[in-house]
Amino acid sequence: MLIYIRIRRRELLEAQAFPKSLNRGHGPPWSVNARAMTAAVATHSTHDDPLAHLRVLTMKQVTELTGYTPQHIYRLMRAGKFPARIRMGEHAVRWRMADYEKWFAERPVVQPTLEDE
Repeated sequence: MLIYIRIRRRELLEAQAFPKSLNRGHGPPWSVNARAMTAAVATHSTHDDPLAHLRVLTMKQVTELTGYTPQHIYRLMRAGKFPARIRMGEHAVRWRMADYEKWFAERPVVQPTLEDE
């Protein structure tokens, strides 16, 4: 069941158009809501974007993408199982989108069993 939900969510996200404000590369797209950012990360290829290494995600965007709580994300970071954050200011931290995509690609894929169907 979990695999179906993950695959279906990915299909829905890929079906949405990439927001133009993210496509221009004119700084961080703070006006874009988390749902649009989720779609953008799911459909945006870092290979096509020369500024991909500069794109960053907020905590809200990371929690939306992973489904984890901020506490769990920090717990994973302390254990070395999640990409390190970048301090952008005194009270602001971000995560590199490229680091998140690499982490996500390395996640194990669970094969469905007869019990899941």
